Amino acid sequence: MSSNVFGQNIPVDPSVKIGTLPNGMKYYIKKNTLPEKKVDFRLAINAGSILEDENQRGLAHFMEHMNFNGTKNFPDNKLVDFLQSIGVKFGQHLNAYTSFDETGYPNLASS
Repeated sequence: MSSNVFGQNIPVDPSVKIGTLPNGMKYYIKKNTLPEKKVDFRLAINAGSILEDENQRGLAHFMEHMNFNGTKNFPDNKLVDFLQSIGVKFGQHLNAYTSFDETGYPNLASS
């Protein structure tokens, strides 16, 4: 008799701290000691092109780009300016992508 593995949760490393912010955003934090004096931050949003209707095709990708052009707390290009001021290099450390099931900002890292 076989068991249904699809209904089971994948175990999480016990050293990973998991929590939820007041706005509902879930986070995972794992301390790594190597490489030294480095931080790697990844943000994955559960919204990609699969959620778009035909007349919305490209909206998730457009929003990915617009988020670098300004937000409420970082108007204009201030987010990129701030990140560059703390050592993040645009393109090398700061990048994003849009796929069918998510929009990701995977390389927010300080050198």
